[in-house]
Amino acid sequence: MDAQLRHAAGDDRGGPNGADYNWTHGFFEQMVRKGPGSLRSVWGWGLHYYCGRTGKGDSLDYTVQDFYELLERASRIEELITRHWGAMGEIDREHRVKLAIDEWGAWHNDTTAVAPHHLFGSVPTMRDALIAGMTLDTFHRHADKIAMANVAQLVNCIQTLFLADGDKFCVTPTYHVFDMSKDHHKGQAVRSEFAAPRVDFLVDSKGQSVVRLAGSASKNGNVVTLSAVNNSHNETLGDVGDFARGERAERQGYRARGGVHASAQYVCRAVGGEAGGDGGIGERQHVAADDAGGLVVKVRGGGG
Repeated sequence: MDAQLRHAAGDDRGGPNGADYNWTHGFFEQMVRKGPGSLRSVWGWGLHYYCGRTGKGDSLDYTVQDFYELLERASRIEELITRHWGAMGEIDREHRVKLAIDEWGAWHNDTTAVAPHHLFGSVPTMRDALIAGMTLDTFHRHADKIAMANVAQLVNCIQTLFLADGDKFCVTPTYHVFDMSKDHHKGQAVRSEFAAPRVDFLVDSKGQSVVRLAGSASKNGNVVTLSAVNNSHNETLGDVGDFARGERAERQGYRARGGVHASAQYVCRAVGGEAGGDGGIGERQHVAADDAGGLVVKVRGGGG
């Protein structure tokens, strides 16, 4: 049997850049004009989105407003996914082609690069970790639409996982987010609901807001894995999990040092398939979400 060559589509620009929905619609429209079944050779549709930089553009020197503004920009990836998916579906009604999001993250100035020859290099912080966690959870919530989603750079570059120079090497906050997220691997994404008051902030004296609590969930056998980020720089969310007696919760987390802790109310519940049951059992254990941080909780059912 002859092997069929399939490819990720896009021109030398690499597919649509950000919110260029006309580009997506136009490409698919032109493809089907070539003849019936022309989209069968297309495996994925490449999408790039960098949330860019805020304030001075420095990865280390930023204000609280700069912090929130960049997180809000990063959160726009969800709208890009749903709207590009809608544009693709206008032509590819069976959605044979999936999204391949092969570049994303914060793109700071290179003022903090470990060495001057590091192209686009910068030293990442907890802000970058939150962007990574929020973005990976967004991809996970849209697993039905995305065939591939990878950070484009690994070492000394944009949204980097590693910093290296000569014989010196270290991992970054973004690395730890990827390491924690591996618990979702080979799991079945389940629908999850997160709710908390949004964080309000100002940009040029104009009011804006960003999601405070966001995450995703998956199920593998009798283990449910929940990952979430708390985007508030100074408020702790009281509980991030509510698990029935007989279940065992294992927690990993990452957070910034310092900050004023305050209480805030939220709702977080996995509702898809077997992960959505509410056993109504009185004894429950709770897991807190620290300020400006994220966590992964693995819940193992009582029968495991």
